[in-house]
Order: sequence, then C-alpha cells, then structure tokens
Amino acid sequence: MVQRSARARFMAGVWVFPGGAVDEGDGDPSLVATAASDAAWRQAALRELVEEAGIWVTVNGDFSAPQARGIAVHDAARELQTRLDGDRLGYFANWITPAPLPIRFDTRFYAAVVDVPAVIDDAELVSSTWIFPGEALDRSARGDWVVAYPTEQSLRFLTRFASTSAAMEHIATIDRVPPMQPVIVVIDDRLGMLLPSDDGFTAAAAAELEDGFLERVQHVLDRTGEIPPEQR
Repeated sequence: MVQRSARARFMAGVWVFPGGAVDEGDGDPSLVATAASDAAWRQAALRELVEEAGIWVTVNGDFSAPQARGIAVHDAARELQTRLDGDRLGYFANWITPAPLPIRFDTRFYAAVVDVPAVIDDAELVSSTWIFPGEALDRSARGDWVVAYPTEQSLRFLTRFASTSAAMEHIATIDRVPPMQPVIVVIDDRLGMLLPSDDGFTAAAAAELEDGFLERVQHVLDRTGEIPPEQR
C-alpha cells in the first residue's frame, strides 16, 4: 500500500493501492500481454504500478526499478524489449464514487502475486509498505491510517483468504464483477456510507439527489472536521 502526499488535490495523505487513470495509449497489444477485453484497464494498472511503486510485472519476470523522470513507462518497456503482463492480474472489484461528489471515479481493482520491493516517487506518494490486509484495517481502526473507503472494502474482501494463492484462486473463479456505488448518509450530524445490500440504501440514494444535500455534508465537515467518506 502507498500513502498519497499531503499536498495532493484528492485524498491527501490517504493510504491506497497504487493506481490512476487510464491513458489514451493504454491497451496497446505491443505493450501489454493479455487477451482480456479490459486490456486498457490492465495496462493502466500495471503502468501505474511502475510509475508509483517502481514494480514491473512483465512477461519476462518481475523486477523493481524506479521509473526515470521524463521517460514514459511505455517507452521504457520498448527499450527493455518487454511487455507488461496483463494476464497476471485478477479483476475482483469495481467501485464508483457516490453521485453527488464533485470529484468522481469509476475504478477497477486488480490483484497479482509479486515479491519485489517498492520504490516510490517521493512526489505524488510519500510512503509505501507491504502489509497484511488485516493489519492495514487495524491501523485504520486505530486512527493511525486514513484509508480510502473502496480500499478498505477491498482489504476486507482479502482478509477472507489465508494466503495469496487462495485469494488468486478465488478471484479466478469470478465471472462478473458488479459495480458498487455507495451512497452518503447524514445521521445525527455524522457522515456514513451505505452499500446496496444495506438497509435504507434506496431512501439514502434518493436523499443524495435532493437540493442542498452537499451543503448538509459540508456543514458536517465544517462543524466536526470529519474526514469525507470518499477518503475513509
């Protein structure tokens, strides 16, 4: 897991998995090895893993090397005469930001087994660590870490498995990954999240669309200093 810079515009200081946006060049079969229909997403995941953590997952094996400033991962892969190994990834989650929030994302979570150290960029990110999912959740519960809500839910999913191989074997059996879009609730001047399986989800989804909802959320933030739900 990696910690975002306190100067970041979005989710400053939060602990997350390496990741980022899909670029126009992602999905090029000369740069990513996969027959999957989501090749662009897989290449983006592996490219961001290099850019943010210096971890290369390629068809020629895994290695750790910081990405040179000003040199795109795509160009570096061509120089190394290798391709990112998209087939090593297991797709297990799709999270969408609650509708009212001004900064939104539709992101996919992938898993892969690797055993190399991370080398962070010390710009966008300021720290990194390999950690058991349960320990990451404990740090969040103690208040030592701020963990993004979708990341926290993904960690809870991973705690179900006793080993990386067990997790990957299960993920390989997933035929369809439904999108998950939680809703924000304001209860007794506290913010929370509800998932589609939670009681009250339908009513909360309707409340999100009411005029002044974001102002109510901002009022709670201003009064309590509470961390916005999308950063939990």
